[in-house]
Amino acid sequence: MKIKFASKCFILIQLLLFSIRCISKTETTVELSWPVSSSVVKLLGFFPRQADEESKNDMWTIYCRSMFRAAIVLSQQYNITFQGQFLTYEEIITDDDIMVTVDQTCQKVLASNIVGFIGPAYSSEARYLASFAYRLGILSVSYSATSPDLSTIDNGAFYRVVPSDENIALSPTILFKQYKWKSCIIIYENDEYGYNGMKSLSQEFSAMNIKTLEKIKFDIKQQNFEIDFKKTLLDSSSRPYFVWILTTTIALDYFNKRQKKELIGILTIEPVKGDFVDVSINATLTMTFLGVSGQVIFSNETTDRVADVYYIIKNIQPLNIEQKDIDYLPVLKWHMDSTNWTYYKDKSDDIIWSNRSKNIPVDHKLIQGQELRMAIIHSPPFIILKNSTSTYSDMTDNYKIIDITEFDGLFKDIMLYLKDRMSFRPVIIIAKPTIQYNELVDGVANRLFDTVMTTIAINAKRSKIVDFSAPIFPRSYRIVTRKPKSSQLNFLFFLKPFSWTLWLLILGTVFYA
Repeated sequence: MKIKFASKCFILIQLLLFSIRCISKTETTVELSWPVSSSVVKLLGFFPRQADEESKNDMWTIYCRSMFRAAIVLSQQYNITFQGQFLTYEEIITDDDIMVTVDQTCQKVLASNIVGFIGPAYSSEARYLASFAYRLGILSVSYSATSPDLSTIDNGAFYRVVPSDENIALSPTILFKQYKWKSCIIIYENDEYGYNGMKSLSQEFSAMNIKTLEKIKFDIKQQNFEIDFKKTLLDSSSRPYFVWILTTTIALDYFNKRQKKELIGILTIEPVKGDFVDVSINATLTMTFLGVSGQVIFSNETTDRVADVYYIIKNIQPLNIEQKDIDYLPVLKWHMDSTNWTYYKDKSDDIIWSNRSKNIPVDHKLIQGQELRMAIIHSPPFIILKNSTSTYSDMTDNYKIIDITEFDGLFKDIMLYLKDRMSFRPVIIIAKPTIQYNELVDGVANRLFDTVMTTIAINAKRSKIVDFSAPIFPRSYRIVTRKPKSSQLNFLFFLKPFSWTLWLLILGTVFYA
């Protein structure tokens, strides 16, 4: 009963908590002396420790604490009470150790009349504290736990005001489908947020037949990638241009002028309020409220928000011709029930992509001006070496780079045609005659060369590791059998089992007898 009784007051506190923007600077936010009532009724807030005090990207912890305290003050000004008393607060700073957090929570609950939890920030802590709140008979409302797994909590004591990772994963999937992109590289951090996001995004992409070429893990503590990141990008089929999509904005103040030019074209996806995308909002409903990420509506059937989740895409663009100053400009908007991203305002909201173009990038390998390593093998009339003895005489390895003038054949004509149309630089690699076709296929799969031009058959095993073009010279394979003789009616066919000599001998014997 206590859960139902406290819910309305608690939701109102959340209304205040998430509709106030912190406009104070960091120094005043931390040092300001907040008025606190002598009431014993308290909300317990859980906030992570700020990892980097000098980083503007890590300031959200301070902002959350500031909004929490501001909400308490405003609740007193608006005469919002619980059990006849004003609300005050207690805080716990978490350090990624759930057992320490639980221990501190027990101490706070024993010492104070805690009527609700605000937080925690991380999904890994939310499930434990939701169970704790349920046993205390109070509510726990998280402001940043986004794991889809939390949607399965059905004890009625846990809610969250931020959208689930399933929504943030669906939004780029819709964008990929809209722009007909079919492949991607996922970069994720090695924490629960990163793993959950990568899992959700992979599932959404798989359902839409979008291929995930690589999954690159970033180690937060070591501040580096677990693989050669630069080499992975250079070997990617998307080189030399990429579309970078982030799920959060980053501060631009730490980049110099040259680096800022390289950031142009980056896209960020983030949730916003409905009025930010010109959607009317009913702010008078008592059980819903307006948060910084949109209208928040709860239901007894789920821990998640049930409607009005809006997202925008911001594009880093230059603010002047000299490209000295850049900023995030909104270009697209999307509602979770929509099937397409639409212009933020009108068609003038063009996206500037990473190659400084306004044309939507296409999803294929850009080989214009690039070297294309093409393996061939002597196979007349398709590949005919002009002097095979000279070509093979000094080969010390299975493969050798030769000039395009050293051979002729049908495939050379096709190669020159593609070279003129696609403007790539062919690097011809001749293989020894003893090389098996399976070795050539493995060479493409292992990046020894980019393509093979030869008379190679397609089978199931090869198709699993490489792609084949449409047939250039189709062949027909048949089983050869003997032609049947004519089947004309033969009245003497019954005499076939024996020779004429034997039949005459039989007749002679009959007459003699």
